[in-house]
Amino acid sequence: MVARQLVLRACLVLQLLVVFAAQAKAKEASKSGTTPKNIPKYNPDRIIVKFKPTGLGPQAAAAARARTVSLPKGTSVEAALKAYQGRSDVEYAEPDYPLTPDATPNDPSYKDQWGIPYVFANDAWDISTGSSSVSICVIDSGIDFNHSDLRPNMGILNSMLKSNGNPMDELGHGTHVAGIIGAVGNNGQQVAGVNWKVNLMACRYMDASGVGWTGDASNCIYWCSVNGARVISASWSGDYYSQQLRDTINWAGTLGVLFVNSAGNKGKDLDTNPVYPAALNLPNQLTVASAVWRNNRHELSSFSNYSKNKVHIAGPGEGILSTALGGGTVKMSGTSQAAPFVSGAAALLLSVGPQLTPAQLKDLLMTYAQPSTAFPGKIMTGVVNVGYAIKKYRASITPSPSPSPAPASPTPSPVPSPAAASPSPQAVSPSPAAASPSPQAASPSPAAASPSPQAASPSPDAANPDSNADAVPQPGGPKKVSPSPGKRLPPSPKPASPTQAGRRLLS
Repeated sequence: MVARQLVLRACLVLQLLVVFAAQAKAKEASKSGTTPKNIPKYNPDRIIVKFKPTGLGPQAAAAARARTVSLPKGTSVEAALKAYQGRSDVEYAEPDYPLTPDATPNDPSYKDQWGIPYVFANDAWDISTGSSSVSICVIDSGIDFNHSDLRPNMGILNSMLKSNGNPMDELGHGTHVAGIIGAVGNNGQQVAGVNWKVNLMACRYMDASGVGWTGDASNCIYWCSVNGARVISASWSGDYYSQQLRDTINWAGTLGVLFVNSAGNKGKDLDTNPVYPAALNLPNQLTVASAVWRNNRHELSSFSNYSKNKVHIAGPGEGILSTALGGGTVKMSGTSQAAPFVSGAAALLLSVGPQLTPAQLKDLLMTYAQPSTAFPGKIMTGVVNVGYAIKKYRASITPSPSPSPAPASPTPSPVPSPAAASPSPQAVSPSPAAASPSPQAASPSPAAASPSPQAASPSPDAANPDSNADAVPQPGGPKKVSPSPGKRLPPSPKPASPTQAGRRLLS
């Protein structure tokens, strides 16, 4: 008995040391405002290969899906690509490109969650505060699943990192994104997410420095989709086009998954300076720019990428207060923060309309976005307005009361005919909330093994996700806030002062 207690205490101490080390690393990164340099153009140890299907049906298609292939020692990426591209059984082979988070400095003047009323989430809460039967998957640096404002909403977790199978966040970026989507509301603690109740799934593909690869990100998309996610939130981007990333996002749409991603933080037009996946413009995809309330109107953040053809909508992305690694809260800025406001809005819509398809969700959010004179020629619509979208959708599915028939014409009888009572409108209640599973490490991606490569060729691996994670912790580390998350925020957002922009968290 004594020995068991000693082992348990030792495990607890070890967990605390890991959390403290991760917090120290995140604080150091926030002070310097930089990220690791000299990231290679592509992963030197592996490539991405998609084999041609050898049969018909879903099993054959799964076996042939693109995967990463590890290179034998001494084999260059160029030589491996040439070998695979010359094979008759290979559809394509490409490098495994890096994906890294982009970040901008924070504006320390924000004292509250100005983004919540900015997207009219408080109006949406009159209809629904979310449902734990709706699963949304955060593909990022992991999530701090022990955070008191996130733990009650945590679902299953996974890590695609071969060097670290622990889905615990060591960077803080994924934890911040998760809080915007689904920090528990009305619990008297810290902050509230767009959804007070939701099933948060997490798939980690970024390491502690914020670097990830397209193959790992693609494997995360696959894992999230086959494990029941209805929405994927991806706050990252990369400079290089990947056929694997495109195919996997497109395939997720066939399973009813809406893919929401950040536009990136270079302040450029994606039509001429594309980053990926932001510039893919797929049917089940929403690319999100960063906006702020300034000069009595909605304006795009100076650091935000834009495109009238590829960026669908905007969300608040400057000085956003959300959950921090190790507990408490921290402010970050970037399109990384704007994207989860939109993915969270999609999840909130699904809580009242679980049958909505990705195309319908996309149409609702774009149709009822808030327009601005600053947006024409920059993005397709305006700032997400989840309050308006959910009310319009609710009205469309709520039967209208039948008009009462006119009184009957007088008859010789002294008793008039009774008027028929009009039926009262029936309210549609949100889907019943299922109990959210306690966080547990999930098994590796269920990718079917493809034909094993010959000795001279690499074996399946993963690619680099578009890690344009647009966020930077506020100097000084996490800060706690006192207001209860259940308290209704002001109806109109506070004007935001400009922040500096343009610096990438990772080069």
